[in-house]
Amino acid sequence: MLLGVILLARDTFGDHPGAWRGDLLLFWGSFSWAIFTLMVRVWRIPALQATLAIAMFAAPVYLPIWLAFLPSRIGAAPVGEVLLQLVYQGGLAVVLAGFLFTRALTALGPTVLTTITAVVPALTALAAWPLLDERLGPGGLVGVGLVTAAMLLGVVRTRAAGQPPTAAR
Repeated sequence: MLLGVILLARDTFGDHPGAWRGDLLLFWGSFSWAIFTLMVRVWRIPALQATLAIAMFAAPVYLPIWLAFLPSRIGAAPVGEVLLQLVYQGGLAVVLAGFLFTRALTALGPTVLTTITAVVPALTALAAWPLLDERLGPGGLVGVGLVTAAMLLGVVRTRAAGQPPTAAR
């Protein structure tokens, strides 16, 4: 799987100067999700409580920092677009996706869930081709194939080993 991700990142590395910053952000975002996943399991937090904790505490902590210290042109954006992003980013991306992820953790267990979510960069690269006209070269396509094959193998092997999820209900 790691080789596939490396091939996928390498495929676009020269095309986009500074893209390594995005790779680092993806790494740290993945690291944050890993910590979240482990803490939900360790603390045996139900999906709804975990989701509400993220939704209710993230904005009051982050928004003042963003408003005070980070550059923004949100005031120049049309109100309709800001409201659309509020519903999409706040409602769907945080609340709905967070709840579904945490419920999947409860149902599948961390091994299967993290194996399946490892295919996200590959799926994103494939979707970027028709949606954004960002083509993959041979190395990127091989990387997508390796990541997908590793994900499928990991899920099948975990299921064959009979490792049931043990998360709190």
